[in-house]
Amino acid sequence: MLSDITDNYLDQMSKLVSKNKKKFYFIEEGDKINSELPDEDVSIDKAWNFIERMSLDKDKKVLGYFQAHIKRPENYVENVLIINLGDPNHIFSNDKKEFWTNLFDVYKFRKIKFHVIVGNPAEAQFDKLIKKYDGRIVGILKDEILFDNGKYRDVKIYELYKKNYDKIMKK
Repeated sequence: MLSDITDNYLDQMSKLVSKNKKKFYFIEEGDKINSELPDEDVSIDKAWNFIERMSLDKDKKVLGYFQAHIKRPENYVENVLIINLGDPNHIFSNDKKEFWTNLFDVYKFRKIKFHVIVGNPAEAQFDKLIKKYDGRIVGILKDEILFDNGKYRDVKIYELYKKNYDKIMKK
């Protein structure tokens, strides 16, 4: 989660943003950030546990953050995290779409498992995504998340499959 990011990690992210010209980055190698950050995307083969990307505008301002945890033996990703750090705009939207589609098209994962807190505005987008690509709602976990106000919230779990996605994309 973003709140778990250390100051060192944020420093590394800032260095990456200031030294590179690309708007979309792949910056991880397992559980630790390298002291030397890459000038180009790191190969998926070197990223063992998770994928992270940042969405940047033309002035290198961070617009958003994307992350997914990789389950290597099972060949799928889970716990997809998408954070929009500003107002919705076309750059972030395009980067978000690219992040999702790359999971199937580039990295060839067989499944994407993700969830949303019921009532979050993103829930409607995820419901449309599931319908469009013939995914499924796995279920709803009741009273799963405790908010600061002492109230529990439900969590909806989704799955998308590469084989269904590929069928839709061929049409």
